[in-house]
Amino acid sequence: MSRHSVMALSRGRSYLQSPVDDIESFFWVSLYGIVRNSTSPRSDLDNELQDIFDKQGRDTTLPIFHDIRAKKGYCELIRTLSASALLSAYDVVNHELRAQWEDDIEVLDDSCDDRAWELCCHAAAIRGLLGVLRILVDFKAKHNKTAE
Repeated sequence: MSRHSVMALSRGRSYLQSPVDDIESFFWVSLYGIVRNSTSPRSDLDNELQDIFDKQGRDTTLPIFHDIRAKKGYCELIRTLSASALLSAYDVVNHELRAQWEDDIEVLDDSCDDRAWELCCHAAAIRGLLGVLRILVDFKAKHNKTAE
C-alpha cells in the first residue's frame, strides 16, 4: 500500500485512492519481492534484511537496501539491484508523482464534475507509466553498456 493509504487506514480515516497510490504500491511490492526472493541462495545478511522488513517495516528497510550495493554477504539479486539504483530512481518518480497529484487536485474542488476528476486520474496514471518506463529504459541502456 502507498504511504498515504497506510496512514489513513491506521488512523481509521477514509481515503480516496489515486493512480499515484497504485504506482507507489507497485514500488513497495517490488521491494518486498526483492527482499524476500528465494531464487538466490540466501545468506544470514539476506535473512536479517528480510527480518527488518517484516518487523520494522519497509521505510526502515529501504535505506538499508539502497546502501548495500556491492557489500559482500548479500545474495547476487539484492547486491545487483541495490547497485543499479533502480528502486532509488523509482522512489524519486513516486515523490514527483505525488507532488504533481497534490498540485492537480488542489485545483479541483468539490464543485468539479466527475469528468474533471476522471481526467486528473488519467493524467496521473499516464505520468506514472511514463516515469516507470523512463526508469526501465535508462536501466536497460546502462546495463547494455555494462554488458558490452
